Amino acid sequence: MKRMTVFVAVALGVAITLTGCAAQPPLKAADVVALTTLDKGADLLVGDTITVTASSKLLHKRKDRIKLAIEQSTDGKTWTSIAKKTAGSPTSTLSQQVKLSTAGTLVFRSEVSTLGAKSKVVTTSTTTSATVYDIKDLVRTLYYDETQAYRVSTVAGIAFDTARDYPGEFDTTSAAWINGVSADQAGHLTQAAVPDLTTISPAPNWLDPGGTCNAAGTAPPKGRTFIVTVNFSSAEDGYLPSSGNQDVHVTLLGGKVYFYEPLCY
Repeated sequence: MKRMTVFVAVALGVAITLTGCAAQPPLKAADVVALTTLDKGADLLVGDTITVTASSKLLHKRKDRIKLAIEQSTDGKTWTSIAKKTAGSPTSTLSQQVKLSTAGTLVFRSEVSTLGAKSKVVTTSTTTSATVYDIKDLVRTLYYDETQAYRVSTVAGIAFDTARDYPGEFDTTSAAWINGVSADQAGHLTQAAVPDLTTISPAPNWLDPGGTCNAAGTAPPKGRTFIVTVNFSSAEDGYLPSSGNQDVHVTLLGGKVYFYEPLCY
């Protein structure tokens, strides 16, 4: 009995040793969830800073040590690593601030890799993108397009103004609006507008003072509002041409810049 007891203990010791030395199967994409998020996503401008966060979660009770990285691309094909760390388990996060220096689209993703000399990519997250705008380019284009529309015809100019007025700001069914449009058409109104792009400044707390076809604002418009000096030159039948500078407001909303030009008398 004594020998049997020793034998069993030794056998159990061997079994325990073999179990402890068993290697885990290689980490696969199905064992990891990777995500990428941005703290801001709408109406981003050159000069803004955003925070990109990568996160990973190991599944199936895996406890591997991994490398978590944030990658950036401008075309979704060529990727550059902008941050990385050795991650623990089962979850880990990595954040990186990114200064938006040029207009265009930036694409981000998270990458999970194994450690060691033969490190390999296990999985990447779905991509998330940030569209970056240049407010100067948007304002220049807005007023250039308005000027070109009025060169086509008064009707084309009025149609442009109506389409690019801030959404829902003016009551285009009001008598004041209808009378104003009729008067401009009868007088063959033409207009040219040239913004001074050096004067563009944020105006986040601006409230529309209201007029004959819109109520005064009680809260700042949604989006990002700016003030800019614009030189307006206009001509109309029966009146001498006029020209002068005005400080006006524009708002970036949904990637498009709108102005506030009431066509009402």
